[in-house]
Amino acid sequence: MRRFTTAFVLGAALLAAPDAGHAAGITENACLRSQRSPGPTACRCAQSLADFGLTRRDQREAARIIAEPDRYLKHRERRASQAFLQRYHAWGAAAERSCRG
Repeated sequence: MRRFTTAFVLGAALLAAPDAGHAAGITENACLRSQRSPGPTACRCAQSLADFGLTRRDQREAARIIAEPDRYLKHRERRASQAFLQRYHAWGAAAERSCRG
């Protein structure tokens, strides 16, 4: 019973202070540094969706596109990038719907 109580108290503390113990992810950091950043809450939400729908490799490339938007054009020109672009677009659409800052 003691172990459950301790876990419950720790979980409640993390929920009360969502930034406690939060390590920003790859896309979240890129989002926060972007000139058009929608803010920390939206960037954190977008990272959660990236964790769910993008591989780590995809996340690194998405972060590069956020930092350097012209990089997207290189992907459009490459046939090998089509699968990545489908995942990237799906992630972007989900973030647009769910992560309003």
